[in-house]
This record gives sequence, structure tokens and C-alpha cells, in this order.
Amino acid sequence: MKCPRCEGLLVQDQSWNTYETLPMLPIWRCLNCGETLEEGILLNRQKVKHQALGISGRAA
Repeated sequence: MKCPRCEGLLVQDQSWNTYETLPMLPIWRCLNCGETLEEGILLNRQKVKHQALGISGRAA
């Protein structure tokens, strides 16, 4: 998998889960730039992208 920031290599990793629903949270981490991705981050970015497209697509 490629990093969306630098196109470096993403590897599976684990992070502490601050919400404590799971002891460890599965994440993807870029070996080049350190970008960290997990399901919540990806869903939020997708939501923001769709909102931006909806706003820019409106007729004046």
C-alpha cells in the first residue's frame, strides 16, 4: 500500500487506543514520512472530501 502523503511504503502497525474499546488499534504507518492512518482517519478524510465536492459543485 502507498502513503497518500509521500507515496512511501505503508506497513501495518499498532497504536494505543485512547478510547479503550480495544487495547491496541490496528493502523498503517508510512516508513518514509511517518504518516499514520486508521479507519477513523480515512473515514473522516473521505467525509471532508465529499463535503468539499458538494460545496464546490453548487451553482451560484
